[in-house]
Amino acid sequence: MPLAPPKLQKRLRVLRPECPAPRPAQRLPTKTTHLKPPTEPLCTGRPPPSSPRRATAATAPAHPRGQRRPRLGLADATAATVAPPRAVACRKRKLDADSLPTKRPPQPPKPKDYKQLQTLIGPLLDSEPVVVAAPVNGDLEADEISSDSDDDPLIKRSRARVRANLQAALNSTTDLATLLEDEAVTPTVRRQYEKAVEALIEWSKHYDIPLHPASKLDHALCVYMTSLFLRGHQAHVGERLFAGMMHVLPETRRHGVLLRASRALKGWRRKCPGFSRRPLPFCVWAAICHILIARNKGLLAAMVLMAFETYMRPKELLGLRVAHLLPPTGSITLDWSVLIAAQELGIPTKTGAMDDSLLLDAPSLKWMDAIWRQLTQAPADELLFPVTYREWYDNITQSAALLGLQLVPYQLRHSGASHDRLKNNRPLTEVLKRGRWRSLKSVARYERHAAVEIEFRKLSAHVQDHCGTCESQLEAVFLGREPARLPPPLRR
Repeated sequence: MPLAPPKLQKRLRVLRPECPAPRPAQRLPTKTTHLKPPTEPLCTGRPPPSSPRRATAATAPAHPRGQRRPRLGLADATAATVAPPRAVACRKRKLDADSLPTKRPPQPPKPKDYKQLQTLIGPLLDSEPVVVAAPVNGDLEADEISSDSDDDPLIKRSRARVRANLQAALNSTTDLATLLEDEAVTPTVRRQYEKAVEALIEWSKHYDIPLHPASKLDHALCVYMTSLFLRGHQAHVGERLFAGMMHVLPETRRHGVLLRASRALKGWRRKCPGFSRRPLPFCVWAAICHILIARNKGLLAAMVLMAFETYMRPKELLGLRVAHLLPPTGSITLDWSVLIAAQELGIPTKTGAMDDSLLLDAPSLKWMDAIWRQLTQAPADELLFPVTYREWYDNITQSAALLGLQLVPYQLRHSGASHDRLKNNRPLTEVLKRGRWRSLKSVARYERHAAVEIEFRKLSAHVQDHCGTCESQLEAVFLGREPARLPPPLRR
């Protein structure tokens, strides 16, 4: 009889060390008339039993009543109808080569989603997210699917939405959030939320700090935000983490769930108050336009002036089409106008608005009408400024470095509003409407005309003179009547 497999022998030696080479048990027949003794004894893990169970009538010898039953030998014990206890146990467990556990093949890595984050953190409450499946054609009633169903605007709109959002709807069934909950934030913001929450999870694993239940999650957030504060991070990092936690686990939005973390975030804001980028006077941006034109980047210089005049955000400016720059009509207006976030594009602004209209009516930039007319010669469906944000950002920062400044394109929004208030070109209510802010508190940090004077005084005297000259010659340089001026070398 062959021995058991090596893995099985090792297991049996661990279970019972006195049995070095166990063998699988034999099933013995019930009839013993022609039974022969085995050629070798069974290895049951212990010596042969001295008191086996009751033998059958065919094998037990007759003896008078009241006399002691004689002991059975090894051959008689082997012929018993009941197998030894150890063999029975081995037979019940089915310890053979076929029953050995097989190693699972490597599984492909699953995509990272919100459910993994929820599993690591643990369910805070008993409520579970409700997943609403996207409508498909099979969900429509029988009477709606008819020959004239293509003429129904609701059916058309439903099919268009299903085609546009089918993949996102299928993904939402595996994530924590549904399709519409995911669309509450932009993909960029969603990735920032995921990154912030994943950093919290890695930190908790490193220091072995539990995140479940809700009270321990609240405590972990307090400790983690304190650690970020001591490492030099600003309060906006904590705000992003707090918002990401409420996005990943909507149950934390309930009042009192993250009470301590909310209080810690408030203290973080007090210790590190927020700041906004400083506005700069118009003459500094005129000097930057000179540098861009000298580098054959006249289109980027036109972007600078439009952003300064309209207070547009960089994303809104880069999304303009040629058809959105509208020429003046004598019966309605005498100025050029621009349409922001057109409804046919389906991309709203940061505040969720569409079809915002602004007039290009700055008196000091009236000569730019010739530039706008030249830009509208392109096809109507093309981008008005076919450049990327990275290209615009790099050119502005490099041009500002020649003046000894550190600037970003978003400062044009601050500078335009502050310039109009400093020169008293527009009242505060018109600045509020032009910048599309929703409250006076929002526009207060942009409308800092005194900060314009402070930033201009920080420049050296020769840079101030150069910026003033560039402003006075800006029209002639744009229209090609004079060459652009480069700034003098910076004095160390």
